[in-house]
Amino acid sequence: MSSISHRGASTIRYQWKGLVSFGDGLACQERAVEFVRSSEGSKGLVLGLEHPAVITLGKRGTSEDVYQRDSRVPVVQVDRGGQATLHHPGQLVIYPILNFQNMGFQPRTWVEFLLRVTQGTLEKLGVATEHSDGAGLETKRGKIAFLGVRLRQGMSTHGLSINCCNDLQQFQWIRPCGVQGRALDKLENWAIKHSPEDVFKLWVEEFSLLTRASDLGITRGHSKSSLGVVGSAFP
Repeated sequence: MSSISHRGASTIRYQWKGLVSFGDGLACQERAVEFVRSSEGSKGLVLGLEHPAVITLGKRGTSEDVYQRDSRVPVVQVDRGGQATLHHPGQLVIYPILNFQNMGFQPRTWVEFLLRVTQGTLEKLGVATEHSDGAGLETKRGKIAFLGVRLRQGMSTHGLSINCCNDLQQFQWIRPCGVQGRALDKLENWAIKHSPEDVFKLWVEEFSLLTRASDLGITRGHSKSSLGVVGSAFP
């Protein structure tokens, strides 16, 4: 399995896992949570990967969010925020398994930070975005990045996704973020040929840069939010 794996600032580790089944991805998250909780001084592990086609339903997702689909594509209920999402090859999925409280964040500012890292990554690729309804980013053509995290006892699990070179037609199988017929976009539409692994490396660089920065432009530790589940699905 091709991989990048190194330690960054503040003892955060990064690893590219490649194409991983959704079930194995959940198992990786569980192991990562235990690793972070048991490792003195370790704040987290950031996993980058792709999934074979799978539909997942978040806390607010129901069977009504899933339309006719390929019968070989499983539907899985999960404990993240949001509704229905589709993962499939060509889409980058990032699981930041981190103790965000130890990093100085409150739930709301942590979500804002993840969106800022993602927006900065896309800007460096020449793709301008703005915050969309729910938790995510959109271009002038449609939603391109999506956030759905689970925040519990200071730990952040699940994460975000970015459409790179995936088949957007398959999103017709679901009602993304509860919105039927939502406009979607991907990097390939902007003549960007980066693979999900390439984009993950850029995301890691941006994340490392901003975690080192003394002025993040986000107020850390002053949010009144006490959210346990934040974000939309992916989308």
